[in-house]
Amino acid sequence: MGSRVLFDHDAATGTSTYFEGDGNGGFTLHTVADCAPVLDANKSLTGGNGREHWKGDFRKEASIPAVILVKWLAEDGIEFWTPEGQERIVRKLNDPDYAYLKTADVMIG
Repeated sequence: MGSRVLFDHDAATGTSTYFEGDGNGGFTLHTVADCAPVLDANKSLTGGNGREHWKGDFRKEASIPAVILVKWLAEDGIEFWTPEGQERIVRKLNDPDYAYLKTADVMIG
């Protein structure tokens, strides 16, 4: 593979897309993002039962960086905009491997 060249940067999501040619007319687009600000915010809110995060009738239970949603779409086929996709995301969030995305020590769903 060749060197990566910045193709696009989306300031709203914090994602950058890089173009990488394969030398044979094909290419790969790589999307990367700095998830640290979202994950740091999640970490600062963890602990407790989530009651402290209520805003009216709603509670913030998790925050998922956009690049992770895109990864789940590409690798697992999770269409996060559908009811089935939302159920699959809830299952992922309740998996200990994804606890870093949650903002409270509660089971979601």
